[in-house]
Amino acid sequence: MIVTSEMTALDLARRFEDAGVAAIIYTDIARDGVLAGLNRRYYTTFQFKRMRRFAERLTLAPPDLIARIEALLVTPLPEAFNALFTLDGEVLALLATHAPQIDLSAAHERRTRFALDAATR
Repeated sequence: MIVTSEMTALDLARRFEDAGVAAIIYTDIARDGVLAGLNRRYYTTFQFKRMRRFAERLTLAPPDLIARIEALLVTPLPEAFNALFTLDGEVLALLATHAPQIDLSAAHERRTRFALDAATR
């Protein structure tokens, strides 16, 4: 289950300041990437230029992730959609296995809608 709050990450960090917390690793998976969060790796847009190096360090990732993402750029659209859809499913499977506390129902619903939309094209 995902819980939302109006509290910012900085406010949360300040609450723990007096508790002796030495460091906080923060990632916003909606902005920074699900795989980065799952691997507890900090991701910035700077790493986008170095995607290959960043992705090689992800221990939890779909097989051949880099080659598959690069192939999307030169694959005809229908095949690219199917390949991306497959990658998305593999990432969700990793989340279900390694972060079972996360409610993935909205993601599965989105996948169902996309699959239906693709089937009608």
